[in-house]
Amino acid sequence: MRLIVGDGRSHLLLTPRRYDVIVSEPSNPWMAGVATLFTREFFEAARARLKPDGLLCQWAHTYDISPADLQSIVRTFASVFPQGTMWLIGEGDLLLVGARDGEIAPRLAAVEHGCRKGGASSLMATLGAADGTAAFTILSLYAGGPRELARYADDALIQTDDRTALEYSAPAAIYGPSVAENAVAIRALRPELPPPIRDVTAPASDASWTSLGAVQLKAEAYSFAYDAFQQALSLNSRNAAALAGLSDAAAGSRRPQKAREWLEALAAREPDNVAVRVELSRVMAAAGDFQGAIEESSAALRLAPQDPRVAEQAAAVLADAGDGDRLAPLADELAARFPDRPDARYYRATALFLRGRTEDAVTVSRQLVDSQPAHARAQNLLGAACATLGRTDCARAAFEASIRANPREASTYTNLGALLLQTGDARSAAESFAEALTIDPQSASAHNGLAQARAALGANPR
Repeated sequence: MRLIVGDGRSHLLLTPRRYDVIVSEPSNPWMAGVATLFTREFFEAARARLKPDGLLCQWAHTYDISPADLQSIVRTFASVFPQGTMWLIGEGDLLLVGARDGEIAPRLAAVEHGCRKGGASSLMATLGAADGTAAFTILSLYAGGPRELARYADDALIQTDDRTALEYSAPAAIYGPSVAENAVAIRALRPELPPPIRDVTAPASDASWTSLGAVQLKAEAYSFAYDAFQQALSLNSRNAAALAGLSDAAAGSRRPQKAREWLEALAAREPDNVAVRVELSRVMAAAGDFQGAIEESSAALRLAPQDPRVAEQAAAVLADAGDGDRLAPLADELAARFPDRPDARYYRATALFLRGRTEDAVTVSRQLVDSQPAHARAQNLLGAACATLGRTDCARAAFEASIRANPREASTYTNLGALLLQTGDARSAAESFAEALTIDPQSASAHNGLAQARAALGANPR
């Protein structure tokens, strides 16, 4: 690798070298001078430095940009790379990939071939894609080819060096459209898929769609994730991972009721579907409907008494409800029947904590996290138990380990915030409570904690 530090556009204009691939990922066009990296002259400079079969990949964003500006970027790109494609990455990023020469469609077959080599699969795994789904995950992001670029761009303004309207219009749109508006418009193009993409996506299994949902969920593209999980469930309504993903995606987009209603309808159609009853119980418990959650988990237990996951969901409901007396015998039964399952030990520790046996809860939860350090809930429980006993260092280390294992759990940030406030670190406490509220804006404990932290900062601003 050769690193060149300098102005990228100047390098393209001055270097004699030609490249197989050029990737342009500048800052947002509302930054001073950046709009010149979205002009026709820039794209022409990049095209001139590509080898005959070379590709340009241009990044753009769908958030905080007006439809007219995004269409202008697309039309400007297509004016130089008529054989171009669009790829929608999550709900906020758009990749424009264009070929210097020849048609782009036949080259899409290389994606599947490249994914079979192994490198792409290992890379996609870091994004949440399951093994063997790399080609499907990548190709499912296809949003359009040359015809869709032309249809979307319509007669939008072509940006040029001597008429860079984007320099002035982009800042004005920062607080305009939502992230979803432009992404929804691009998805609505519904392109006719080229054969290399159709051959991979058409026969996709529920496992492949679940994997795509997991990738979108990790990217916080909640609406897209919800659609992917729903597609998976249309193929297999008993896919537990897809059911859980559907609920998580709905919660991420702050529409948990949507998932609950969908799950209730599915449970009514398929009364013997254990997986949907387990997930419905989880959704009800998250909404505070513990009685409904207990009823659903009990129904699931009657259908599948030998399934440890069903018993664990019943235990989870009792734990969330704070019912240590009813949880204790169920947790002991879980630990006796399924001693190798980490959650059996977790619920046993939870029952001990809820019944006031805090020292014993610390012992059991510490044994669990020593063997399962990525068990986020066990780390959170250990932190709460240590905090109750006044062991500040133990509590903080456990809360921080829990956050590393699962950075999307609001209660852990709230617990850490309460600990930091108790130790006099009001500023860090406020940051922790604020983080909790970005995940769960309705959290009363996080709201109260943030108010107390701000009050403490007001009394002692240093």
